[in-house]
Amino acid sequence: MADAKRRDEFSNELVKLSESSLSNVDNYAKSISFYQSIGVTLGEAGSAAAATLASIEQSVTETSAQVEKSTEMIEFINSS
Repeated sequence: MADAKRRDEFSNELVKLSESSLSNVDNYAKSISFYQSIGVTLGEAGSAAAATLASIEQSVTETSAQVEKSTEMIEFINSS
């Protein structure tokens, strides 16, 4: 009888450990999914940052050209 009780306790403990292991595997799978989502978000942020940089560079180029034109016009007006 004592042996049967020990076996029952042992099997119950195995069930608990198995359930815990399965829960850990499930949490690990969820973590992988979250990390993949974070990776996608970071990739999109990188693309947006690159587009912003390109836009700023274009604005700087256009502003520089406009400043040069304005300077030339001021010099023309002053020389007239």
